[in-house]
Amino acid sequence: MDIIIANPPWYYQEKDKWRFGIRSGSRWPFTVPQEKDFLIRYRPFPFWLAYTQALLLKKNINSIFVDSIARGDTYEQFYDIVFHEHPQYVFFEMSTPSYKNDIMIAKKLHKMGVKVLIGGTHATVFAKELLKKESIFAIFKGEYEFSLLHFLKKDPTSGIKETIEFDINTLPFPHRDENIIWQYRERTHAFTPFQISILTSRGCPYLCSFCQWPKVMYNKKIRFRDLFFIEKEILELKRRFGKDIYIYVDDDTFNLNEERSIEISDIFAKHKLKWGAMCRIDTTSKKGWKKLYDNGLRHVNIGIESASQQLLNTINKKLNIEEAEEKIKFLNNIGMHIHLTFMFGIPGETKKDIEMTKNFFDRVNVASKQQSKCIPLPGTTWWESLNKKERNRDFDGYKTLIGRL
Repeated sequence: MDIIIANPPWYYQEKDKWRFGIRSGSRWPFTVPQEKDFLIRYRPFPFWLAYTQALLLKKNINSIFVDSIARGDTYEQFYDIVFHEHPQYVFFEMSTPSYKNDIMIAKKLHKMGVKVLIGGTHATVFAKELLKKESIFAIFKGEYEFSLLHFLKKDPTSGIKETIEFDINTLPFPHRDENIIWQYRERTHAFTPFQISILTSRGCPYLCSFCQWPKVMYNKKIRFRDLFFIEKEILELKRRFGKDIYIYVDDDTFNLNEERSIEISDIFAKHKLKWGAMCRIDTTSKKGWKKLYDNGLRHVNIGIESASQQLLNTINKKLNIEEAEEKIKFLNNIGMHIHLTFMFGIPGETKKDIEMTKNFFDRVNVASKQQSKCIPLPGTTWWESLNKKERNRDFDGYKTLIGRL
């Protein structure tokens, strides 16, 4: 075995309760209380790991994919897999909230004689610092699929590996393990059967001050997959998993371009599929939203962050709250299932702002809502605006980011 592409376990005991973490596949890694056994309701599909696994297999690398979060593995079960497969390398993503957990895993794997390879947001920001750790052999910054392939094929040396530019359409379809495919579930429609996530683009142009991904992982680039390959992947998914699958488009922002998003929705309608997507409320007209709904769009995840226009301006959201409210009410009226997210702790936030946001959610009366703690994650514009004393280096404190209004 050359390499294991892994999404290792992440859980811990807090007083008399267990908390379980979501890392790969989530733009906002966090932990939640245990729900049932070692599984939790929200388990996003780890796209970058899955794309990497597919690429390595295509290039004849002896690789296996182990998603311990989806499988519900304990640490012992994960280490047993590594022991029995005896790989030369294990690659996994490191996030800021999971930092201490991931360092613990790296140390254990190193003791087992495995060379540990790390990617992800935290690894990209702190590459030089992490490489000094004895347990970590190499760091892969940003989009790592082709840099990891290059490492395995031509340059298996220790060090920091920069992103290798590539055409997004050259990636094979992501690896999907039929044994665990139905374990992946979105928070907003967790009880919808036969869910499968896809990507139609990478990147977001809005550069909100609190968001890591556009700056850290994409280097501010935006790329769109050709519609030909999107439809080809949909046909492949129907062939493998049945005609009743429910597609979730987990783009950073699916509806950046109204004309393109409608063209993609035409593909879903052509193949008689219901689907959901990560969207902005303001980039699509009411007419466009109605067309998307008529073409099968049933669930949307939309970030509002705050009902205070002043705070939205502070975080560079570029959103008009009055327009957002009007369009949310429109989507409600046509029958869309809307999941709204907001944050507390935005710099300058007052009790009046918090009350304003609560009143906003009462008025729009959406199907579901979620609150998160707004924190300056490493690599964000907000983080970079702080001096060293203001930057929180106790990364263990970033674990619990999600709550309920």
